Amino acid sequence: MPDTQAAQELELYIDNTNTYDCYKQKIAIQSNLLKKKKRGIYDSKKANKAFKYVADACAKRYAKEFDRPSAWNQIFSVATRKLVARELTKDFESEHRAGAFGGFAGGRAIWWVGGTGLAAAVGGAIYYWTRKRNG
Repeated sequence: MPDTQAAQELELYIDNTNTYDCYKQKIAIQSNLLKKKKRGIYDSKKANKAFKYVADACAKRYAKEFDRPSAWNQIFSVATRKLVARELTKDFESEHRAGAFGGFAGGRAIWWVGGTGLAAAVGGAIYYWTRKRNG
């Protein structure tokens, strides 16, 4: 049985983490899924599987940051991570239906790295992440 509070925590971590890896991975998968939608070969079950990779990787990062790295699968059970993947898939599909990715040029995210961070232009919006500085 999935832990809905843990699932919500993981989903918030994916979207709001200071290290841009989780969100960057999510954007890359969304980019790939948009290409599949454009070609007419999008499969919701496969999208769910792709977002499960994001949930797994970010659960490991979460445990490494807030607990011990070996506890990631105890903090977020398989059922919880699958719930997060389903929620990410639902969010992607509803945003796509609402036209959030309308300005997505050719199904590609435009990435660039600046002096202190990474930015992406997706659907007319610009996302920017800064790297953690030591000290």
